[in-house]
Amino acid sequence: MKKLIFISTLLVFSIICFLAKIDVVKFEHIYSSSRAVYARDETLLRLTLAKDDSYRLWRSISRFPPQFIEAVKVKEDRWFDYHPGFNPFALFRSVLSTYVLDEGRYGGSTITMQLARLHYKMDTRNIWGKVKQIVASTWLEWLYSKDQIIEAYLNLVPLGRNIQGYFAGSYVYFRRPLDQLNLAESLALIQIPQNPAAMSNVIGEGTFPSIYLSSWRHHFQDWVNDHPDDENLRPSFARAIPMKGLDTMPFLAPHFTTSLLINTKNDIEINSSLDVNLQKQIEMKIDRFIEARKNRGIDNAAALIMRWTDGQVLASVGSADFFNNKISGQVDGTLAKRSPGSTLKPFLYALAFEQGLLHPESLVYDLPQDFSAPENVDSEFLGPISAADALAKSRNIPAADLLRKLHPKHGLYEFLKFSGISNMRDKGHYGTSLVMGSLDVTMVELAALYGTLASNGLQVIPTLLKNSVPPIRPIKFLSAEASVLVKDILKRVPKPSGAVKSKGLINEEGDIFWKTGTSVGYRDAWTVGIWDDYVVAVWVGDFSGLGHPEFMGIKSAAPLFFQLMDGLKYRQKPLYAFHHAWAENIVDSEVCSLSGELPSKFCPFTKKSLFIPGTSPIEVCDHHRPVEVLTETNLRACSESKGDRIVKVFETWDSQTLAFFHSKQLTRAVAPDFSPECNLLDQKGTGIEPKIISPRIGLSYQVPIKEKTALIPLKAIVDSDVKEVFWFVGKGLVAKLEPQQDKEIRLSPGNHLIKIVDDHGRASERFIKVKMSTSRL
Repeated sequence: MKKLIFISTLLVFSIICFLAKIDVVKFEHIYSSSRAVYARDETLLRLTLAKDDSYRLWRSISRFPPQFIEAVKVKEDRWFDYHPGFNPFALFRSVLSTYVLDEGRYGGSTITMQLARLHYKMDTRNIWGKVKQIVASTWLEWLYSKDQIIEAYLNLVPLGRNIQGYFAGSYVYFRRPLDQLNLAESLALIQIPQNPAAMSNVIGEGTFPSIYLSSWRHHFQDWVNDHPDDENLRPSFARAIPMKGLDTMPFLAPHFTTSLLINTKNDIEINSSLDVNLQKQIEMKIDRFIEARKNRGIDNAAALIMRWTDGQVLASVGSADFFNNKISGQVDGTLAKRSPGSTLKPFLYALAFEQGLLHPESLVYDLPQDFSAPENVDSEFLGPISAADALAKSRNIPAADLLRKLHPKHGLYEFLKFSGISNMRDKGHYGTSLVMGSLDVTMVELAALYGTLASNGLQVIPTLLKNSVPPIRPIKFLSAEASVLVKDILKRVPKPSGAVKSKGLINEEGDIFWKTGTSVGYRDAWTVGIWDDYVVAVWVGDFSGLGHPEFMGIKSAAPLFFQLMDGLKYRQKPLYAFHHAWAENIVDSEVCSLSGELPSKFCPFTKKSLFIPGTSPIEVCDHHRPVEVLTETNLRACSESKGDRIVKVFETWDSQTLAFFHSKQLTRAVAPDFSPECNLLDQKGTGIEPKIISPRIGLSYQVPIKEKTALIPLKAIVDSDVKEVFWFVGKGLVAKLEPQQDKEIRLSPGNHLIKIVDDHGRASERFIKVKMSTSRL
């Protein structure tokens, strides 16, 4: 009977052990791990705390150098691979030395026993505690393999304060991964578990505590006994080993690493794209920039450097000081939604080039277009200028006019939405202010857009990871030709004072394609640009949104931008030569210097312009016109005129442009008035037809509540030879005005035909709709 009970008990115990071994939970699933973020060269940027507030960077046994594992066994447990969890001989020697011979404490714990003490949080300072430790170590040996046991030990061994595991200890004390330690450093690390508390004395830039020196050198001797070839390393054990304290743990690129940790929640180790040397250089330049301008009200800036060829972010500074609460330093300026000012204008012009609305030397007008036209930052007008100059000088009025001319389904709004700009409102919310920065974007989004421009229209996706999937997608956002035309303009943007003096930065070291931006109210100053395979974005401002006169792109962001660019040029010579040859379908053609159109035989001067054949407009210039002039009176001749006449070439401008020239005291060679005998109505086949500016096409005018009519402004642009214009609503004359004279009329609800006729009989018309307002505001 007793024999049966014994066999049954043994069988049940065996079944329990078997089932326990099947369901055993791996140690790495029991213990949380710190998370490590590395730079592209494997420099540690940041090590987080594990969930239990320990620094513990869990690594599999395969990640530990074999030499290091062997050194641990030499020090702690030479017979680890053979015993069942405890070493009877070592235990006997420990008891004999400690309790019989009174030779002091002699450790007899195996690696498995030490793991049992750590894992089960056992008190092993008495005999009963030791007995439980032995039983527990035997149990662990049954449940886990030798590799699993030593892996857990290497990751849980205490190394002072809240540091556990040799990988975490290696980064804390030596700032390097375990496989980069030399033998002296490795053996020093292995001594710490015998007295972890001694490491609390290592603060800042310290040295290996003297309390470990004896065991450290004894350990080396044991190692040399097994590896005599390492005898030549003995001098390194006679010198002090520099170590760093926990108080100086790296916390580099805090905004960048925080973003990575949030977006890669399941990764223990994160290999980032950050170039740590470039990051430190950018941080230093921003510090100096802020320090030099504090007395001018500038105390914060952000910057990002991305390599557009693979989308990798090489440097990212979210604020001037992460720990400065006065500037809300922990806000990440690279991810904050801010007004981009005029930095979106290059994409407006790229779309216009792509849709054949103009080419770089096409004439655009920096003049008031209608009553809702935006103002330029300087509240001035430049008159008729080339599209290239309008973009380079960031003129708002031509940009707003161009925005309205884009294809309604392929405009700037649609382009930005397709490119991935987040949290966009409905198109109607922005209107023409879209090109002035009413759509908030992040610096990362802005850098991606300029990366797309750099890649000749292919989408670039920014990434913070080193080994990510190549983020340049074969998705065409812009044509290569339009991209090249815009870059050709941006490289000619005038540099701020001092930037051109940077030795070799502009010509010898490649072109810089750049654009500034200033938000409404001077809240955000931007400069974004491309050099070689880099995209650089800079922001200067105040996270609170307060405006300041210094927050202008050209005034504050551009100088910092060129300082960063100046640093980049010393890192490498340019790899990419941006030229219109990159796009096969681009030609260099002669255009009239005045109009930017194909020169007629009457154009006195020409210049070069880039064209997209089959897309760019190819009208022949009509700004220079031959006119017959009576030699006696110098008046314009007609069929009724008598006397000698000659042909002269004059410039042709509309009334608004001509009025601008007069206001600037600029004389233009325009055709004279017709001779008195001429019937002006017979000349309506010549000249420019009137252009109605207001009322606007497609706009429904509202009759306010408690009113019966709506106030409608009348405004038009006419030829320079016009003296009077006549406005009609239907067939009724409502106004007789001079060319530059405006008037407001009242109309009742309904559909109305508005018509204008000049004194030469030239006319234009449009329908408008007036309806009752439903709003009571």
